[in-house]
Amino acid sequence: MWITCGKKIDTAATVGRTIRGDAVTSLLSGALGGATMVTSGENIGLIQLTGVRSRYVTALTGVLLAIAAFFAPIGRLVNSLPGPVIGGTAAIAFAMIVASGIGMFERVDMRDDGVLITATAALTAGLPPILTPGLYQSFPADLRLLLGSGVTMSALVGMLVHLLFARISARPPYDGSPTER
Repeated sequence: MWITCGKKIDTAATVGRTIRGDAVTSLLSGALGGATMVTSGENIGLIQLTGVRSRYVTALTGVLLAIAAFFAPIGRLVNSLPGPVIGGTAAIAFAMIVASGIGMFERVDMRDDGVLITATAALTAGLPPILTPGLYQSFPADLRLLLGSGVTMSALVGMLVHLLFARISARPPYDGSPTER
């Protein structure tokens, strides 16, 4: 979290507040006919690139964008941007996210088999929806929604494998006795 705000914060409290904030924002957005809102990872790359970490700058930018939405010439200007410009900007933002993610791995002991298997399983679970987009097309809609997102699948599999290893490591080692464990 130091990367995004420039200071040490209490992640236990902050993560919960962030999730609740996303939930409230998504509920309000849905009630007003908009799409759900998601805390965006692109911000990490932009924060590192610009060095601007103030939430007030973010809030002011949001207000300015909301005001700009009511002016048609601004909408036409944004709409006139060529696809390659938008694509190039997105590629840079996503590359910054990947670089930040790789940097986070330096704080994890990848020599630990459990950690390595968890990371591998999570990354592998996220690949099928990306590499084979129509893979889940014949599945029911609700299941397609879950399985068709690489991020969702990676997160779910990563959490499940992590919990599995946490449960296994919490057990006392098997001593070969016939008693039930």
